Amino acid sequence: MPVRLFSSLSILPSRAFTAALLAVLLFASKDSSAAQDASPERDLRSMKLQLRQDLVGAILPEKRTQRDEMTALEKKLAAAQDFAGAIRARDERLKLEKEIATLEKELPALKAQALSLLAKTLPDKIEFKLSDAVLNGLTLDAQGAVLSGFSTPGASATWKLPDLPPGGYEVLLRYTAEDGEVVLQESFYSLSAICRPPLKQAEEKSLGTLRIRDGSGILTLKAKAPEKSASLRVYGLVLMPAAR
Repeated sequence: MPVRLFSSLSILPSRAFTAALLAVLLFASKDSSAAQDASPERDLRSMKLQLRQDLVGAILPEKRTQRDEMTALEKKLAAAQDFAGAIRARDERLKLEKEIATLEKELPALKAQALSLLAKTLPDKIEFKLSDAVLNGLTLDAQGAVLSGFSTPGASATWKLPDLPPGGYEVLLRYTAEDGEVVLQESFYSLSAICRPPLKQAEEKSLGTLRIRDGSGILTLKAKAPEKSASLRVYGLVLMPAAR
C-alpha cells in the first residue's frame, strides 16, 4: 500500500512560529534607553534587521529537519516501489534545499548589515578608563589617573570591550617612558609598539591599528619586556574606529 506523502512543507511548523514570535516579543521588551540615543530611522532599521535575523534563525532548523524527514520519506517510498510518491517527496526535498540555501545566504548578509549599522553609531573616540580596568600586578594611583608597575612579570590591565563591531581600531596611548614596548591584545589579535622617549609629559601617541574580531571580549594592555619597562606610566587608552 503506497505511503501517503504528508502535506505541503511550505507552511512553518508551530515550533518555528513560536520561536520567532518569542524572539520578536523578547526584542520588543528590551530596555528602550539605547534606542533613545539613536536616530528614529536608524533605530527602526536596526530593529527590522534584528527581527529578521531572529526569524531566519528560527526557520532554518525547522527547514533542515523537514529536509531530512523528506529525504528519509523519499527513500522509504522508493523502497516500497511507490515511485510516484518518491518523485513527489524528491520535489519537496529539492524545494526545501533551495529555501535553505537562500536562508543560509541571507543570514550572514543580515549580520553584516547589522554590524555596518552599529559601526555608524560608534563615537569618534572610545575611551577606556583606568579605574574600570582589572589589574594584575599593576598599581593605579589614588586619583585613578596613572598606571605603573609594568616591570612586574605578568603585569597587565584588562578591560571589557563594549560590544564593538569587528574591524580595525586605531590605538591611542597616553604615557611617559624612557624605554619599553607595550602589547595590546583582544581575544584573537594583538598589536605591539615601542614606547619611544622622550615623553617628558604625558601625551597621546598612536600605536597603530588593532584588528578586533571579538567586540564583546576583553582588551589587555601589558609590557612586552617587563624588565625594560620600569619607567612606563600609562595615563589613558583610547580606540578610534579606523573606518567610518
